[in-house]
Amino acid sequence: GRREQDREVLRRYNRFQLPVVSRNMENTMSNASFANFLKAVPILLATHEEDQHAQWLMEAGAVVIRARSATEALERIQDDKLRLLAAILNIDMPGAELQRFIDAMPAHCALVAMTREGTPQLIETVRNWNGYFVSSNAPVADFMFATSAAVSMRGPDLTRLAARASQMWRLPPQQARLLYYNLWSYSDQEIADEMKLSVRTVQQYQEELRKRTGVRTKHAYLRRLLTVAGASPPLTMSDGARQER
Repeated sequence: GRREQDREVLRRYNRFQLPVVSRNMENTMSNASFANFLKAVPILLATHEEDQHAQWLMEAGAVVIRARSATEALERIQDDKLRLLAAILNIDMPGAELQRFIDAMPAHCALVAMTREGTPQLIETVRNWNGYFVSSNAPVADFMFATSAAVSMRGPDLTRLAARASQMWRLPPQQARLLYYNLWSYSDQEIADEMKLSVRTVQQYQEELRKRTGVRTKHAYLRRLLTVAGASPPLTMSDGARQER
């Protein structure tokens, strides 16, 4: 009947989305295996329950922003200052409305929906957003897989972009590091604090980086880097960003 069809949909989806993890693997796999798995990725964790998910994310290097109510989750997801790259929503949270949450999400933000018991309708809604579904009772390996896969589907890997730029423009280590922070839209003051330099020195590095890339502004070489990664700019690019590299 219909109930058996629903169960079959769930079984097929879970086989497709989640890796096969045996009990022996789960028992021998420690949380340390995921150290830096999500390094510096800002993630919203919206759940009313006190569980291990926040700890798992922090051990993986993520920057975890908590929301303990549906109202707070909506406020967080719409806060541009948080620079969220992923949102994990516990559908079982009182007042949580998945579609309303999705409608409020920025296009670049990855989605992971958690619940104790999924339905075909829920899974279809999540898949239409190119998101991931995971049981709130899933082991750490399944949870980390779903989260990292969702993040990777929503944009280029910034570490790989920075590495490619370093090779393409033959950047010295300090400038390669500077470019990586620029990709995250960090201010000169934030970069100076992180690199233990003066703001003036960072500004000098920025100027040297612009000269190396052959453009006049930081935004121009970032746009050029995105075109190298295969992205198409929505507007006409200036500063010679379309020039042959």
